[in-house]
Amino acid sequence: EGQIYLPEVNRALMVACIVVVLVFRTSSSMAAAYGIAVTGTMAITTVLFFVVARRWWGTARAALVCGVMLAIDVAFLGSNLGKLATGGWVPLAVAAAMLAMMTTWKDGRARVARFLRDRSRPLDAFLDEVDAEEPYRVKGTAVFMTSTQSGTPPVLLHHYRHNQVLHQQVADPGVSGEKREP
Repeated sequence: EGQIYLPEVNRALMVACIVVVLVFRTSSSMAAAYGIAVTGTMAITTVLFFVVARRWWGTARAALVCGVMLAIDVAFLGSNLGKLATGGWVPLAVAAAMLAMMTTWKDGRARVARFLRDRSRPLDAFLDEVDAEEPYRVKGTAVFMTSTQSGTPPVLLHHYRHNQVLHQQVADPGVSGEKREP
């Protein structure tokens, strides 16, 4: 319940699994990749647990507990580093590709947000313009979603600029408590 099913993701995972089986051919040759993947996951999980535990226990106690766990995880990871040449590079390559995709996505979202923020107008200035021009109002309610709580939603500006009309009621669920309505 509440999960999103995307068949394309399942198909991509199926293709990736088939490729891995065809490349490694036997389960014994997959052992190196498995060892690096598991021990790397353990170390990363310990670091993430530290971030959460620091809030609950404080930095000193969280560092003590997580430091012991991380020392064990790093020892296991270090013992598996010799397997990099025999297949251990595969999970590292997959992790690097995923990291590149996630950081690119995050950077792209930040650039789009900055682009929209730079082209946004103060809400009061837009409302003053609407009051002065008294545009034609069409029946119904228009909802303009926004991710920021400052400025006029860019979609509203675009709609108003190109259609030169406003609905009788205009709502912006991203901003609560506004005193004026266009």
